Amino acid sequence: MRNNIATAYDWRDRNTFPAQGKPNLAGNDGGAIYILPGGSVKVQVPISFINNYASYFGGAVQNVGTLVFTETAYFMGNTAHIGGALCADYSSVTTFKKTATFEFNKTVKQREINELGARYLASYGGAIAAFGPNIVTFKDNTEFHKNSAHSVSMAFNGAENIASNNKVS
Repeated sequence: MRNNIATAYDWRDRNTFPAQGKPNLAGNDGGAIYILPGGSVKVQVPISFINNYASYFGGAVQNVGTLVFTETAYFMGNTAHIGGALCADYSSVTTFKKTATFEFNKTVKQREINELGARYLASYGGAIAAFGPNIVTFKDNTEFHKNSAHSVSMAFNGAENIASNNKVS
């Protein structure tokens, strides 16, 4: 198993976030943060997720619980098979109360065999992948710049999304 490296930090002072540069033993999901079903995380500082990697879901964050960003969130250069920056799954709730920016996040093709024996190469959600019944809310400005995926750059399947003041380039 390849350990992911967590590089999330408070962007006012990179030394104040305790996970900076330490191995994330979550394995395949959530390069910096993995929130399990029933789990809850509230991020109350401006935060950046830069160059995180997950083999499967959520290059920076895999959320299957409740995640609230009360301050600005910045995602840059994160990589995963599904959800380059963020994967919101199952019955999760993800809320961005302040500006959220997603830049240069990407998904990569996986060369694996699915349960039917067929090879699949799809990847979804260069910035965000949201699947199943879940809610992703953007309450302030949201910007998406140069995120990429091999199949769908923004994937919202069965998700309820509330957004305003968005900018995409």
